[in-house]
Amino acid sequence: MHSLLSRRTFVAALAGAAALPLHARAKGEPIRIGRSLPLSGIYGDYGRMRVAGSDLFIAQLNAGGGVDGRPVEVPTLDDVYDAARLKNNIAALDERERVLAMFGTLGPALAPNMHEFAERRLALIAATTGFSLRKVPQRYIFPMRPGFAEETAAIVQHVLTRGFTRVAVLHGDDAFGTLGRDGYAEALARAGIRPLATLVARIDGGNAAQVAAELKAADCQCVLLTMGAPTLGAVVRAYAPLGKLPAAFSVSAVNANLVIAELGERAEGIGISQVVPSPSNTKFPVVRDYLQALQAAGKGEPSIYGLEGYLEARLLVTGLQRASRGGVLTRESIARTFDTLGDVDLGGYHVSYAPGVRTGATYVDMTFIGAGGKVRS
Repeated sequence: MHSLLSRRTFVAALAGAAALPLHARAKGEPIRIGRSLPLSGIYGDYGRMRVAGSDLFIAQLNAGGGVDGRPVEVPTLDDVYDAARLKNNIAALDERERVLAMFGTLGPALAPNMHEFAERRLALIAATTGFSLRKVPQRYIFPMRPGFAEETAAIVQHVLTRGFTRVAVLHGDDAFGTLGRDGYAEALARAGIRPLATLVARIDGGNAAQVAAELKAADCQCVLLTMGAPTLGAVVRAYAPLGKLPAAFSVSAVNANLVIAELGERAEGIGISQVVPSPSNTKFPVVRDYLQALQAAGKGEPSIYGLEGYLEARLLVTGLQRASRGGVLTRESIARTFDTLGDVDLGGYHVSYAPGVRTGATYVDMTFIGAGGKVRS
């Protein structure tokens, strides 16, 4: 378990408020919003970058007076992309840390835990998972980014536009990989295309040579991917003696920077869908805001996942500000506000929610790794 606050600071901050009911906290008391996501393990890099981006926005907010004079605090726990850990973290954030809502939870671990939010009447803002949170909307769950269904459909459409019809699917042997496989299968079926092969790579890369040989034998024009960068790296290196890799496309949960670090020049040409704008695309006001905030804080290099976290925090705060104007902040008032939030412009990036409708954002773009490790749209 990991917290962005030291335990001593964390407990001290809670001491005055812990005995109060959630609806009775005085003006000026922190607004506590919980967060659980992978900060270690194979997907830890993704989680850490999202945390950095969202914390950047929240620091800006608090420096400017917070929400109605109240600072926002975000106790953050590491779930290592594991469903049991996520379940424990939800309980800890609810029962011990007494949060008013949660945000930024990601990954397939959410699927078996969705009932927790309804049972606890705890809104989850900017939920991220591969399965669709839009087809069967949940009362307390509000996705921001498109899911794998939308991403894989966009990738398949791009593949068809390029004239590829001989397609293989390659995925990792974990929940992330399975969700991607299912998304590709559905999108390909709608297009009337049957994959030449559907291959499974062990996430530890242990069967990389076998997978590479099977991919070569499939004689496909392109391969659709869902796996982490280390697994992909193992497969691509194993394929190298067999010839040139077919055109390859992946969903956004694969970190382009890690792919480049793993593969070097072999990463060139790999396509990766993205569900937020590139941090170099300054036509979006939110991108300009993010870059300015990074520069002012001296917080390192921009990343697409950092921008995603920045957007998530902006969405969260938009709802908190609106709920605060309506009276005392409670769990139910936050959930009700997001349920009726309507169409919101987060700086050129649009989201939408309504009773029984959880559209979130519809933005999907394709990026490609170019020469020298440059990522371009």
